[in-house]
Amino acid sequence: VRMGMSFINRDHPDYIEILVVNEILGGYFGSRLMRNIREDKGYTYGIRSGISCLKHGSLWVISTDVKKEFRDQTVTEIIREIQILQNEPVPHEELTSVKNYMLGTFVSETDTPFAVADKFKTIHYSGLGYSYYKKYFETIREIDIERIQELAQKYLVVNNLSKVVVG
Repeated sequence: VRMGMSFINRDHPDYIEILVVNEILGGYFGSRLMRNIREDKGYTYGIRSGISCLKHGSLWVISTDVKKEFRDQTVTEIIREIQILQNEPVPHEELTSVKNYMLGTFVSETDTPFAVADKFKTIHYSGLGYSYYKKYFETIREIDIERIQELAQKYLVVNNLSKVVVG
C-alpha cells in the first residue's frame, strides 16, 4: 500500500511545522499509524509516512506492506488516523514526546563530520540559509496543539491522496 501526494518543499514557511505533523502521524516508531496498524491491528510489521524533498517539489508518502486480506482495512485506518489528526486535538503528552524525539534525533544525526556535511548539503542544495537549523529547533519547540490541527486540515487532504494498492 502506497498513498501520497505532491507536497510543500523545505523552503515553504510551513515546512518545519508540517514535519511535526508528519512525525505524529507516521514518522517514527511510536507514531499513530504504527500504534494502530502494527500494534493494535497487527496488519503489518511496519508503516511510515514521510516527506521526500526534491529540487522543485516534494512528495508526502505513506507506505506499508500488508497481506491482501488486510489492504482495504489498512487504507481505511490510514484515512481514519488522518481525520482524527485533523479533528481532534493532539494530547499534550504526545506532542511533547514527538518534539523531544525530533530534537534528540537531530542531535544524534550530527555526531560525525560526514553527518554535519549532509546537513550543510541539505541547506545548500535547497537554497536555505545558515539560520535554517536554528529556525528548525525554534519552530519545533514553539508549535502548539492548535497549529498541529490547523496544518493537518490544510495539508493532509484525503481527497488529494493517490493510492496504489497491489495484491
